[in-house]
Amino acid sequence: MDDKNLRKVLNKAQKGDEEALNTIIDLFQPLLHKNSFVGGEFNEDCYQELIIKLMKCIKSFDSSSCNNVSKSLEKHLK
Repeated sequence: MDDKNLRKVLNKAQKGDEEALNTIIDLFQPLLHKNSFVGGEFNEDCYQELIIKLMKCIKSFDSSSCNNVSKSLEKHLK
């Protein structure tokens, strides 16, 4: 998804659009999964915490202050 479309989806998610929120979670699914391994094993609790963290980032994110929304959100998930 290009930055322009991601900004539109992000704005919808920030306004409470559940479908938009799920779209963003799906988009970041590979990164969420990758960062959910602890000691070489997938950790479901870690995965769920990262989803919560992403949801908080979405709510508080100011897309007008960054050049690349995707990269900025990725930084918060590492």
